[in-house]
Amino acid sequence: MSVPAAYWQARFSNATSTAHHARQNQRISRDFFKEAVKHPKFVAALASKRIIEVGSGTGEMCNLIHERFHPDVLHGSDFSREAVTVANKKYPWVLFWLYDVLLDDPMGSYGLCVSSNVLEHFREPFTVLERMLDLAPTVLLIVPYRQSALDGYDGEGGAGHVAKFSRHSFRFYRVRDSFTFQTDGWQHSAIGEKPLQLAALIQRKAVV
Repeated sequence: MSVPAAYWQARFSNATSTAHHARQNQRISRDFFKEAVKHPKFVAALASKRIIEVGSGTGEMCNLIHERFHPDVLHGSDFSREAVTVANKKYPWVLFWLYDVLLDDPMGSYGLCVSSNVLEHFREPFTVLERMLDLAPTVLLIVPYRQSALDGYDGEGGAGHVAKFSRHSFRFYRVRDSFTFQTDGWQHSAIGEKPLQLAALIQRKAVV
């Protein structure tokens, strides 16, 4: 098991830490959907029949997608076995799988890949994004917006926030739509930044 996977495994094995993580996920997901319903391209993307979430943690985003859009296939994935176990118990109507997006072969073919607050944990986030685009032609990303990357680091995908994002970050991709939104789901940062999140619909640019 990698150092980052071991970190998250330990975190999700602690009931207090797991409950805190679930509250954060719930609030960020809730605040995202409040704004997303105002954007037709996001609504159309979420209406996909086959959706996977990468880094689903305790499953709150997947559950809200299930409640609001009812895709035919909805899978969550995480590289923490404990997180997958927790999510499957909480939301048995969604299938959660153990999956390392950097190491494992693609799990299948989907219309949409969702990833919320994952990329900031990687020094090479676009390597992860490319792997997500191997799963689906469109990735719905949610990342902290213009927040300093000053947290600790213990390997790719670990605890630290080590990548910083703005709209300009995705200039080498086709951004179908994007918006920022306020949330109280992420309640602290190294220097007290305003907790904004950026949501973006990302596709690869067509090769001419």
